[in-house]
Amino acid sequence: MGARPRRAWLAAVLVPGLLCACDPATVDPTDPANFSAVVFVNDTGSPAVLFECGDNRGHDCHDMSGPLAPGERCAQRVYWGAGPDPWQVRDTRGRTLGWLVVDTPRRESGAVYHLGDAQPRADRPTAPRTPPHPVHAAAPRPRQVAGGADAG
Repeated sequence: MGARPRRAWLAAVLVPGLLCACDPATVDPTDPANFSAVVFVNDTGSPAVLFECGDNRGHDCHDMSGPLAPGERCAQRVYWGAGPDPWQVRDTRGRTLGWLVVDTPRRESGAVYHLGDAQPRADRPTAPRTPPHPVHAAAPRPRQVAGGADAG
């Protein structure tokens, strides 16, 4: 009978830890290593606004750009590895023009998305006009031994 409460206690501690490790909300938003850098370009010919949304149905959307004039660029950071990230393109009256779905499975930089490529639905990733390149961590510095290689 003494073993049963111990097992229940272990399960209560381990399960929340596992859930927490997989939750993108636990990613440190101040650490640039958690983001990929992307650029959005308004090539639509009229002002547009870019919203990052919590899902592909338009819930929990946040204005990330303010009005973008035709030809204007907007640099953004997106979490990498969290799955497709839906962005809604709207005109300045709030009417939805379409969706751009950014998918960054690894840390990368340089992808350029054009607002004119917005799709009617957020059901598949959008191909960037300029493909990204991976971002690698800086190579570790070589260890220096005091006195050089001949020191003994």
